[in-house]
Formats: sequence, C-alpha cells, structure tokens
Amino acid sequence: MSLVQFGNFLASHFSTKGTRQVSQINAGLLEIDSDFIIRKSHSRVLESLLGESPLVGKSFARIIRSRTAPEDGKKALLVLNKLVKQRNIIKPVIKHNPFDCLKIKIRSPKGRSIVKYIRCEFGRSDSFEHYGKWTVTIRDISKSIRISKLIKRSNQKAEQKISTVMSLLQFEKDLIKEYLEGTTTTLKDILANLSTRPLTTPQIKKKIESIFGSVHQMKGDAAILNLKSISDQAHQFENLLSDLSMRKTLSTKDLRRLISPLKAIIGAVKEVKELFEKIVEGGWSDSPEGGANTMMRRLQYLVKRLEMDSKKRVIIVDDGYTDSAIPAHLRRVINGLVTQLARNAVIHGIEDPQTRRRRGKTPYGCLHISVRHEKGKLIVAMRDDGYGIDPEKIRNAAFASKFFTADQVRRWNKTQLLNAMFRPGVSTAKTVTQHAGRGVGLDVIKSTVEKYGGTIGLKSTLDQFTEFTMAFPRQLAAPGLNIPTLHSRSRR
Repeated sequence: MSLVQFGNFLASHFSTKGTRQVSQINAGLLEIDSDFIIRKSHSRVLESLLGESPLVGKSFARIIRSRTAPEDGKKALLVLNKLVKQRNIIKPVIKHNPFDCLKIKIRSPKGRSIVKYIRCEFGRSDSFEHYGKWTVTIRDISKSIRISKLIKRSNQKAEQKISTVMSLLQFEKDLIKEYLEGTTTTLKDILANLSTRPLTTPQIKKKIESIFGSVHQMKGDAAILNLKSISDQAHQFENLLSDLSMRKTLSTKDLRRLISPLKAIIGAVKEVKELFEKIVEGGWSDSPEGGANTMMRRLQYLVKRLEMDSKKRVIIVDDGYTDSAIPAHLRRVINGLVTQLARNAVIHGIEDPQTRRRRGKTPYGCLHISVRHEKGKLIVAMRDDGYGIDPEKIRNAAFASKFFTADQVRRWNKTQLLNAMFRPGVSTAKTVTQHAGRGVGLDVIKSTVEKYGGTIGLKSTLDQFTEFTMAFPRQLAAPGLNIPTLHSRSRR
C-alpha cells in the first residue's frame, strides 16, 4: 500500500463516533465556477485549513498555487483545469491525481509556517447544467499522512537493522570490531578539528582533502562489510566535500557546515556498533576459519563485492600477502593501501568477461599481490592483467580536474602522465559510485606511503597490465614505532 493510499484509507475508514466527528470537523465544502472562483463556502473550518479568510470571491486556483511547491502546484492546476472544463462526463477518472494528497504550506495567525496535507474531491453542483459550477469537498488528512509516514519509517528502520545484522554475521568479530573502533576514532578526530581558528582558503582546502581521503577509505571499508547505512551516509558526505572543494574561496564557516552531516555518520556507526555488541552478547561465535590470514580474507571480501557490483570475474594470486609477513603494527596501514589499490584495479583496470574474450584473454582477470623483503626494505606490489593505462584518458582526466591547462597535459611524456594519476581530483571513472569517481585514492596512497618515508612506483602497458610497487624502509618496521593508519587523523 502506498503512502497516499494508506493516508486515504485512514482518512475514510474511521470506525468510532468520536473519530467520525473529527473527520467532519476537519472537512468542508466549497462551490466554484468554471473560472475557479469560489462562489460559496459551507464550512468555516476551510478558512483555517487553507489559511485564507474570507474564501468567497477568491480564486481557488490561486489559493492552491500559492500554497504548494511549484511542481506540485503546476500539476494540480493542470488537473483542475481538465476537471472543471469537462462537462460531458459525471466523474472524470484521472491517474495520479495530485488532489488525492496535496501538500500545502500556510501561515498561522502568529506568522508561523504550518504544513498540512489535504484531499480534494470534486463533484457537480445542482446548478451545474446552467452555470457550470462544481463542488469541492476538502478534507484535512495531515494526521493520517503523518501516522503512515511514521509507520513506513519504522518499518524501513526495522528492515535496515535486519539487513545490518545479516551483514555483520558474514564476517569475523575481530574484523568488525577493528573497523568500528577505527572509524569511530577517525570521525571523532575529524569532528574535533572542524571548529577551529580562522584559516585561509588553501589551508581549508588542504583540510578538506585530508578529510576526503579518510572518509573515502572509511566508506570503502563499509562497502566491503556491506554496511550500507554507513557507506550511504559517507557517500552523501563526500558530495558535500566535493562541492566545497570546487569553490574558489572558503571560510572556517564552511568547515562548520560539515558538523551536522558528520554527526549523521557518527550516528550510523553508533547504531551498527550497538547491534554488533548485542550480537556478541547473544553468543556470536566465528566460523572455524576465523583468525587465519585476516588480511587476505579482507581482500577477498572486497574483490567479491566488487565482482558483483561491476559484473566482472577476478581471481587473486597470493604471493606472500599473509599476516605473518608484515609486522603487526604495519598491518592496518598496508591493508588500507592494498584495499584501495585492489578497488582501483577491479573498477578501472580489469575488463568484463566479454571484453577480455575479444582481446584474447581469459574471462577472469588476475590480481597478483606479493610481499617480500629486499635490500633492507619491505616491498608490497600489486599487479593486474587488465586494460592498462590509456594515456589519452589520463590527459582528459587531468584536464577535467582543472588543475592543469590543455597545453600542459598535451606536452606530458609517459612518466609525467603516470605521475598525474597521484594528483587529487584526477579520476578516469565516468560516474561517481560507491567505489570510484571521486578522484580520491591514489593521492591518499602516495601521501600515506611518503609519510612513512616510503616510495611508490607505477608501471603500465596498455592492454596488458598495471603494477604498483610500494617500498618501506626497514626502520619503519621497527617494533614499538607508533605508525598512523589511514583511519588516523592527517597531520600534513
């Protein structure tokens, strides 16, 4: 049952004497002529309901138009014109009649804005044949609509909770706990730094860039865990950040605008955390395979999700990417880096099965990840056998980012083109989705690697492969070193 149908049902099916009296009190009858002028009003309640006194002599069309949203008013007047001008049928049948549930906004005697919902029923008056007059029965169905909205919202929330519980049960407790704790800390750190001393536009843009990277990573991890309530809120927050980043001038006031939507994400995380704690209290036990090579399982979860969303097939070749191969205090940061690189590989690099067959490849793409120790460095590499990097696409994306001129990008050699991919705002995704299109990712990866004194390299051959190689100095792997993660607050 739709919202309108449910509202109409409640408005017309009161079963007790008391509710019938309420229905009568909140309804009234008008008589209008073919020019929509009100000729008679049979109930004073209509003056309060429509916020107009007196009604007689006024244009019913004008009253409706001035109290509804532009689009709603336009649709209502089209129907009204069609209805009143028809003289050859008794009861016109109109699909999706806006008068079934019309939202109006009136002013109270004290000047306060009041939103109401009305339903208008039209009929021919006794003097219709001679004067073309119509009767309009107007009912206040505000209470019914609000009740139906509450019920609908409650049902949606219950369904969302069930969906979240089912998602949580697919993963290990430690994985979920780590994500929720890390995300909560990240969001609180961001919130604490929004209300600050006056900053210049470049400083604010740098802060927005830092927030963008953290939220993007958080959203990606939420997508892996299928926590839709968090990923949706984060996606909306990115929209706001994107709008701000495009402005020429910014003030600290603009940063404070982020507080309310950021609190909405914190609320979504809190709800998931409460559900998680209740499940744990209820005796949730992990599957037998839980606890073994958590990093690889997390990567597998991500790739499986991306496969479903992009309709691609991908296999992972593991060459040393194990929990034991990476120092414990580096696992979270490397996991974040690998997660983003894998997302880029599946979304941007690996082709769909049909395209791969046409190019003489296997229908499934290969994602190869390796970890090794070499010359005092920890080397982490990821390679995909996808489309590779198209120089022209990078030129177009760099120019579209508005950070470079057409003359600059035209003169770039291959090395300069590849380096441009690490600049903020450069993305080859055609549309913004939960996984790509923000131009956020490689710039965050590069700055994170460099923050630890490391380097990142990129190789690619069109139609063959793309490979990223990250190298961390040995001293960064020293036990006890406090390493920030992608969830940590940026201190650039």
